[in-house]
Amino acid sequence: MGRSFTFVGEVLCLEIARGHDGFLRGDPEPVLIVAAYLLQGPFVQVVGRSLHRFQAHSPFPSNATAKERGLPSCTIELETELPRWVVLAIALEDDGGEDVQRVFGAVEHHAMMSVWATDQPEVDPLALSAIPEEPGWFPPRPVNVLLEGRPAAATCRSDKWIGAVCWTMRGRERPERGRYRLPFLAENRKNDWTALVDITR
Repeated sequence: MGRSFTFVGEVLCLEIARGHDGFLRGDPEPVLIVAAYLLQGPFVQVVGRSLHRFQAHSPFPSNATAKERGLPSCTIELETELPRWVVLAIALEDDGGEDVQRVFGAVEHHAMMSVWATDQPEVDPLALSAIPEEPGWFPPRPVNVLLEGRPAAATCRSDKWIGAVCWTMRGRERPERGRYRLPFLAENRKNDWTALVDITR
């Protein structure tokens, strides 16, 4: 009989150090898309995806709470090894909504996506199944994202791409709850957000 493992979590808040929605357009409308995946060897299974909208409150810095807090969740049974999870979180500023819809749809199709860490000196995109289980990928790490071979940030026209983070973690025999800080910094530095999430696995 297999052992049961759980992945569940929630978004606590979005810390907004700096927020900008363009000249005379008011406060930003932050959106956070979170996708969780189960890795078993070369195979990737989508655990689920969630979308979180926040109401920003200027002046900044300030905190915004999510209207929907629950992250993707699942309970699985495995015969042998502990499960390995990969989480990808993407932050957008909602202006028209089309890119929010497109990116939310894209995270379901993991084979069309790859990521590389923004602190790497060279561009070396990794499929989600190839993200290594090593210390550099244990905390949430800012990444660039390719969708169908194109930089996701550069394809956004309706909404503003703020940033993305990705990380990996192992399941536990006895579930443990951990708090993670997800940093998102826009290329122009006008939006600087950090999401706080709790995950039990």
